[in-house]
Amino acid sequence: MYKYHQIKLNNFKKDAPLIGSDVLLFIDKYPKIIDGLNKFNFSKAKMNSWKKIFIILPLKKNLTKNIYNHFKNYNSQINSKHNSQNNLTRSSMILNQEFKEIFVYLSSFRRDFLKFGMSGSGPSIFLSFKEISKEKQILRSINKFYPLVRIEKSLYFG
Repeated sequence: MYKYHQIKLNNFKKDAPLIGSDVLLFIDKYPKIIDGLNKFNFSKAKMNSWKKIFIILPLKKNLTKNIYNHFKNYNSQINSKHNSQNNLTRSSMILNQEFKEIFVYLSSFRRDFLKFGMSGSGPSIFLSFKEISKEKQILRSINKFYPLVRIEKSLYFG
């Protein structure tokens, strides 16, 4: 859009937060490591390699507006033993019972994951396995206990 309208790219950093909280993430094609609501780090492609990742998609979707409102209104009052790097996880667990059950179930396998957490405001969960044998075993158990959950395979820089 900026190139098409011949707007200087340095304006993008000022304009992006006004357009949407995640717009700045799309300044380039490189992956970012997101830490909470306001911080992210750029990842240098030459330092990383592609790795397999699975996205677990429960049937019930989270409405971003509801998750953020709950987080803003109740964040200081919530305590949970299911900590996550994503600070919206607790609000998602409270507002989406299906997500909570799956997240708690998968939390018991944390030692088998290279990466594990909730994506965005949820309810999808990303995970990457340390071993292929564990990958097959855990994916089968997800299908067994949560047959309506969709599992997508993708790649990430890591």
